[in-house]
Amino acid sequence: MSVPDINSLFEKEIQNSISTINLKQQEIIIIAISGGQDSMAMLDGLHRLSIKYNFKLHGAHLNHQLRGVDSLNDAEFVKQCFQQLNIPYTVESIDVSQYRTDKKLSMEEAARKLRYDFLSKVAIKSEAKIIALGHTFDDQVETILMNIMRGSGLNGLKGMKMLTTREINSKDFTLFRPLLNIERSQTLEYCKLNNLQVRIDESNTNTDITRNRIRIELIPYLQTFNPSIKNALVKLSKISSNVLDEANHNVKKAFNNIVSINTNHFSINIDKFNLQTEYIKIEILMQIIKSLRGNLRGLEYSDYYDLMSLIENAKIGSKKNNRGFYCLISYSEALLFKNDTDINTIPTIKGSHKLKIPGELHLGTWKIKTKLIDIPDNSNPNSLKYLQKSPYSETFDISLLETDLYVRTRKSGDKFVPLGMNHVKRLKDFMIDSKIPSHHRDRIPLVCSNAEIIWVVGCRISNWAKIKKPNTKAIQINFESI
Repeated sequence: MSVPDINSLFEKEIQNSISTINLKQQEIIIIAISGGQDSMAMLDGLHRLSIKYNFKLHGAHLNHQLRGVDSLNDAEFVKQCFQQLNIPYTVESIDVSQYRTDKKLSMEEAARKLRYDFLSKVAIKSEAKIIALGHTFDDQVETILMNIMRGSGLNGLKGMKMLTTREINSKDFTLFRPLLNIERSQTLEYCKLNNLQVRIDESNTNTDITRNRIRIELIPYLQTFNPSIKNALVKLSKISSNVLDEANHNVKKAFNNIVSINTNHFSINIDKFNLQTEYIKIEILMQIIKSLRGNLRGLEYSDYYDLMSLIENAKIGSKKNNRGFYCLISYSEALLFKNDTDINTIPTIKGSHKLKIPGELHLGTWKIKTKLIDIPDNSNPNSLKYLQKSPYSETFDISLLETDLYVRTRKSGDKFVPLGMNHVKRLKDFMIDSKIPSHHRDRIPLVCSNAEIIWVVGCRISNWAKIKKPNTKAIQINFESI
């Protein structure tokens, strides 16, 4: 292919990719450059079009410190290229190998994590939202094959998109891949015909690295069965992407209908969840677990099936700790959370504590206020409505002052007479009948006299502790979490 032909191909492909971005005047694009043929072709192509489309480039290079002097020379080479093109740039160095050891990651995972962290910081500093990456058609094929081997499901078949929104360090960025329809052989030809110098990374021939082995051994072997295997895989990727777009719409709709997002945990409506297809169930679990853990690394499909089984059986109190998160079955819902403290939202009380009436008592993060209030001398039961009682504020008969009142949590054998009943009920049975989640039962405060429980806080008072008739005074107790 001649110089005009290859340049025309590149210009057309990059222009098409640029048209997918809603570029503003003087938009800054962070361009990630390693010094290899793909990134150098991308740098030259985008630089040629930057004036036409009125955008600016900011070069970025991260020295991974994995190849000694060669890594240093790569960084110096890229720096000089930026300077020759009069492009502002950021070049930094980081010890990927040490980070990999500290975080117990593969070298590829560690390098990718640090690279994206670096690019996000450069983008923030440059007030840019777009990051250009030099992924090619061949990278797409390799990614699809890697995902197939990992068993990553239909989402893995989608591969990479030309434009992707990605959250990095709690900020959203647009990852832009202008060479995704261009083959690696074409980037090499472009560099040769345009006299672009490139750096050769000898580690790309190391077949101990999975991606390299796929490129060097697996793809050539598959081509013996189908010479057009690359095109076939990308075609499969596009078909999968279209199917998944529709499926994801259904997943999103189901997620919003089934899942409640709380401060520290997710709640799944068990009945609605069990009506869904297996695919939707797994996708919902994947979304929740990714939010809790930050990633799905290390999880296998058997883990999702175990969770589905736990939820389908819905045995109240069942709990599973699975690879960095928990699932607890409560009444009509499954709770997924990262730490035990995430769902134990009721403050802890240890021991028994005497109430001063009137007065105030602090127990951990509980603030308990007691006071004497006036009750109208009126035989009309509606006259008590003005008290505005709530689950954590109740009013009791003044006769309770004849004995001391205490606050504690439940103990074995507790009983009381719930309001509206005239017989004793075991506290355990009352909590079960009231569908109080098992993880809350040991934390619920109880207000007790020397004789028995007068109030299961947040639930119900004892029948004998209610105001017998309008009188001059009553006791009001208020619990507040601070």
